[in-house]
Amino acid sequence: MNHIFKYFNKRKENSKGQRNMTLSFDIKSAKCLRAVVTIMAVVSLFVGSCLSTTVEATKHNKWPKGPSKDSITAASAIVMELNTGAILYNKNMDEKHYPASITKIMTTLLCLENSSLDEVVTFSENAVFSIEPGSSHISIVPGEQMKMEDCLYGIMLMSANEACNGVAEHIAGSIDAFVDMMNARAKELGCKNTHFANPNGLYLDNHYTTAYDMALISCEAMKNDIFRKITGTKTYTIPKTNKLEERNYIHNKHNMLYPITYPQYGYEYCIGGKTGYTDIARWTLVTFVKKDDLELVSVVMKTAGPPTISPNEYTDTIKLMDYALENYEKHSINVDMSSGDEEGTYSLFTKYNKIFDTESSPLYVNDNAGVVLPRGVDVSEAEKTVEYYNDKQIVEGVNNIGKITYTYAGKVAGVADIMYDTSRLDEVNLSQNVSDIVSDAEANKQAEEIAKNEKEVSKNDSKKESDGETDNNSKGISLKNVIIWVIIGIVILAIMGYIVYVLVVRARIRKHYNFSRSYRKRRKYSLMRNEKRRRKYMK
Repeated sequence: MNHIFKYFNKRKENSKGQRNMTLSFDIKSAKCLRAVVTIMAVVSLFVGSCLSTTVEATKHNKWPKGPSKDSITAASAIVMELNTGAILYNKNMDEKHYPASITKIMTTLLCLENSSLDEVVTFSENAVFSIEPGSSHISIVPGEQMKMEDCLYGIMLMSANEACNGVAEHIAGSIDAFVDMMNARAKELGCKNTHFANPNGLYLDNHYTTAYDMALISCEAMKNDIFRKITGTKTYTIPKTNKLEERNYIHNKHNMLYPITYPQYGYEYCIGGKTGYTDIARWTLVTFVKKDDLELVSVVMKTAGPPTISPNEYTDTIKLMDYALENYEKHSINVDMSSGDEEGTYSLFTKYNKIFDTESSPLYVNDNAGVVLPRGVDVSEAEKTVEYYNDKQIVEGVNNIGKITYTYAGKVAGVADIMYDTSRLDEVNLSQNVSDIVSDAEANKQAEEIAKNEKEVSKNDSKKESDGETDNNSKGISLKNVIIWVIIGIVILAIMGYIVYVLVVRARIRKHYNFSRSYRKRRKYSLMRNEKRRRKYMK
């Protein structure tokens, strides 16, 4: 019988030990959990602070990332802001390709710069019959006479190759001489990888350009109001000539502007452009768009196609334009200069000397000059530099004497020329160079500043002291606010951690309580069974 009592007593001791071990383990777990929660709160606060700083730095120090190069089928592409020259997208923009009919933008630009719209062009047999069979034309015949304006509409809208030859002969005397003018003008615009061999873009091995160079040429062309009107025209009628009846079928082949052939490519912000195609060049496209103050040009070269199959030159262009319009905005340079003079950023434009008064000054920048920055970035975040062409000799009329350059996150965001118009002056000294003009004006400005400062020394000193105290107070308040918010954040995290800790402990206690009740109940029945067994054995 004794061995039976020993057996039950041993089981009872083991059960108590197990319960004590479980309770000890749960207390240690709760302590560990509390420590882990505290550590996590501190780490979360630190990591959150670092992440917010990183996000803020990324937001204000990077340009948006454009479409991947693989998603653009064009071998070469660029998006440039028309007035500032800011490059918003680039894919192999300096790679040489055959331009095809986008060459005609340069042809039209030279015609507008070197002739009047009323001049009459007489077409020779060489101009009419020297084009490739099957290439674009408007059925001009030898001896036909047409106004320059009508020729240019035929060139830009219908891509008339014979019209290009005719205007080239009219302006330069021969096609070769006109081609020399094209190359000279390209070099003047800053094109570095361009060589033209004809005025229409039909294939020649030595006729090539790049997306970047074509963007430069296109930007220059869009400075001409007549070019803007022509490239933005959807339909046109060439009146009756000495040879043929009126041509009422002239229409723009650019489907983003006039989607008569492919309606799916219509683009509401498109204001013009030029199409191009040859078997070797493949599809090329120049497109102009305008939304609010932002004017863009895109150039895509050697794209997939034809337009009946996607992707193609239009899908590439729409993707690029959507990206640029959604991610960039333009800021006026004139607005920035008016607020920047207080810091002396623009010594060129001040109120202290008439020559530098922006309202009547002979010195100015163009009204459409601006800075293109990612949306949400203020123009004050861009770095500004002013450069004068000190060795430039002043002549009567308008002179380009310098430039203002804006950069943001290592990229040029805008460039504006500083113009000097002698017609706005009562007396003109043409012997002065830019350095003399700036120096004289600065000397006068400084003299007036000294005189003004002498009268307001005491007032300015007291104001500076007051401003200094205000700045110190504001800095102190700002630092104090930061500390308060940090403390509040820590307290909130600590409270949350403590609540979690309490909930876990309560759950553990409840579990132990339920376990104890169940254990006592089972123990009771066990004792009763044992008692019955003991009595049975004793009998």
